[in-house]
Amino acid sequence: MVNWLITHRMGYFIKGGNFKYRHSPSITNLVKMDDGNVLVVGKNTEHGGYLPGELYNVKTNAITDVAFPRCIYYRGIGIILENNKILLPFAYDPSKPEYKNKTAYPYDCMAIVDLNTAKVEKLLKKNIANEEQYITEAIHHITLFDKHKVILFNFYKDKMEVCDIKNESSTIINLPPEMRQKLIRANPTEKNKVLIFCDSSADKSTKTDIVWEYDDTTKTIKEVGKRKKGCIIAIAKISSEEIAILSHDRESDDTTRAINEIEIYNIKHNTSKTITSLVTNFDYDLPGREHNGARYGENYFIVSGGRCEMGKVLGYKNRKTTRNSEIVNLKTHKTYVGPKTAHHIAGHQMITLDNGDVFISLSRNAGVSTEIQILKKWRWIK
Repeated sequence: MVNWLITHRMGYFIKGGNFKYRHSPSITNLVKMDDGNVLVVGKNTEHGGYLPGELYNVKTNAITDVAFPRCIYYRGIGIILENNKILLPFAYDPSKPEYKNKTAYPYDCMAIVDLNTAKVEKLLKKNIANEEQYITEAIHHITLFDKHKVILFNFYKDKMEVCDIKNESSTIINLPPEMRQKLIRANPTEKNKVLIFCDSSADKSTKTDIVWEYDDTTKTIKEVGKRKKGCIIAIAKISSEEIAILSHDRESDDTTRAINEIEIYNIKHNTSKTITSLVTNFDYDLPGREHNGARYGENYFIVSGGRCEMGKVLGYKNRKTTRNSEIVNLKTHKTYVGPKTAHHIAGHQMITLDNGDVFISLSRNAGVSTEIQILKKWRWIK
């Protein structure tokens, strides 16, 4: 009983049902709608076929199908726009003559779809080189700002494209040398400005990462700050002036132990400060499109799942998926061991709901990708 009280003092997990379809976490993402409900984006690919979207109603726990277009091909990656529309950044129309003899999957267009009618309103051609390797981790490299502008990165080609989907125009911008060949996360800060965080954790020659700012008024990128080098796992804006970053590094003398840290980046002063390390050394740095951390309530940050090393079997690392969760108080910087998740999860996606609870699904674990769980907070958690 004492143990339960300690681990559940910050909240508790409940099972929220199952999605009807088995959505692939590697090419699908969750998005929060304007009404606070959660949508799994539908997809229609040449090999994988068609899957409708599914909408989770936060108030009733009901799950309903959401029709997506069948006339074009697109990955299950989307960004919600105004008026119940969605931007599908990786799409193309296979009926067009230029795609008839293509051996690779081009996905070199962006589609704007009306979710009320499942009709394609616009199909916009992208100018940035769009190769299969560019699609990897694509959701990390797509950022909506100023309501109708989208930044797309292709760090293999050292370029980024700024698309104005309202005026159907775009600008190609060459990345500075220090940004090239880096994993990138971007976060809008003002109407026409976007912070860009580079991840050079694979580069042993540096101990810091540069933070950049893109100004859409001048179409320029400039260095504005620095942060401690570390592989970025999740980013969450926690106030108008602060961004919380979950990152991890590895100890130089032990490559199996992950050092997981929470860092606060101040947007106003462009300064970075590591506020705490997590209690466990589980590996949250998993390949793909993971979001293993999210804001919880107003003053907390939740990290869940992950994998831990369990020795070796036949010479290979035996990695066990966990039900671990940790909750960080962003004001006091204290870390709490949280409640056990409803399922063993890793590589999942998390969304902070309007009431401060956290929605979790699309785990990469075999057999649980359809399952939903929700971290519920007690009334006194702010």
